[in-house]
Amino acid sequence: MRVGFNLLYLNPGRVTGTEVYATQLLRALAAAPGPVEPLLIVRPSSRDWGPPELAAWPRVTVAGTDAHPAARVALEASVLPVLARRWRLAVLHSLGYHGPWWGRTPSVVTVHDTNYADVLGGTLKGRLLAQAVPRAMARARAVIAVSHFAREALGRRHPWVLPRTVVIPHGPGTVEGAGGWAPDRADRYLLAFGAVTPNKNLERLGEAWRLVAPDLPGWTLRVAGRLPDALGARLGTIPGVRLEGWVSDAHKQALLGGAHGVVIPSLYEGFGLPALEAMAVGVPVAASATTALGEVVGDGGVTFDPGDVEAIARALRALAASDAATREALSVRGMRRAAAFSWAASAQAHLAVYRDAAAGMASSSGTVAGAPAATDSASATHA
Repeated sequence: MRVGFNLLYLNPGRVTGTEVYATQLLRALAAAPGPVEPLLIVRPSSRDWGPPELAAWPRVTVAGTDAHPAARVALEASVLPVLARRWRLAVLHSLGYHGPWWGRTPSVVTVHDTNYADVLGGTLKGRLLAQAVPRAMARARAVIAVSHFAREALGRRHPWVLPRTVVIPHGPGTVEGAGGWAPDRADRYLLAFGAVTPNKNLERLGEAWRLVAPDLPGWTLRVAGRLPDALGARLGTIPGVRLEGWVSDAHKQALLGGAHGVVIPSLYEGFGLPALEAMAVGVPVAASATTALGEVVGDGGVTFDPGDVEAIARALRALAASDAATREALSVRGMRRAAAFSWAASAQAHLAVYRDAAAGMASSSGTVAGAPAATDSASATHA
């Protein structure tokens, strides 16, 4: 079965969550026994992208896709069907929200969330995606959502897509080695992850840190990831905040391993990879109880209302002030929860979708193999 993977959205180092999805899913597919003949479809800036396991995979570079996003989407819609026919693909899987609008090759598209409407609705990017995503889903034989929350969000905006939407959650990011947590005694810090989008809620996190910093002498709050310049400047003025900027996988692993806790105050997440990565290593986690974060964290961490600065502050204090026994209990709970997620299971679930699509069957709605059962949020510990 020859499967094409549409990675034209991929801009290495800048679209972190969906890049991790592509990296880890394709790694798992490379390791999985099965009749997949892969073809990577990439833009010029990512022609050499990929982990070593994918080095021998054939790839096609589509010229012009490093241009304006609107031009890239238009090329995707028009060029991909031609490439799919030329390469005799059994299935074309678009991993980043949008894909072809026409053609005979069975199409599968992963829509990670409805961020394009819920968060970016008033922006040019949001308006562009609001046109491209529904068209790609209408063409697709199957739509993959990465969480139950994401599927429900799609259903609220596009109810017609639910019969063809399946839930396949991620595995735990790019971290390696459960139980690798060894909090740094000399450099006591909490860790957060940022991005250029406003849903990460770092403004409120900064306000919360201002409240708790006087009570935590010698502690720092490290923020990893690219931030908008203005936000970075504001956070940089807060005592005890340290901006790490973009971090490599190796640096992220080191930061996680030495952190006393990870706080994720996002207002909106379609999945919540940073939470799962931290729990997989054994780092205590405090995260928003809303959207997909509450679903992913379950009873594996502390949850709070991300709109309440005082609640975020209580979560920060809980992570910093926990005694050794409490920290160990949180670590064990997190690792147990993270163990329910697996890239190997995700790959097998994707393969099942490809087989159905190639056979001319629409994937049935609901949860497919590899989706952990949702945990009753009432059982989680709230700050």
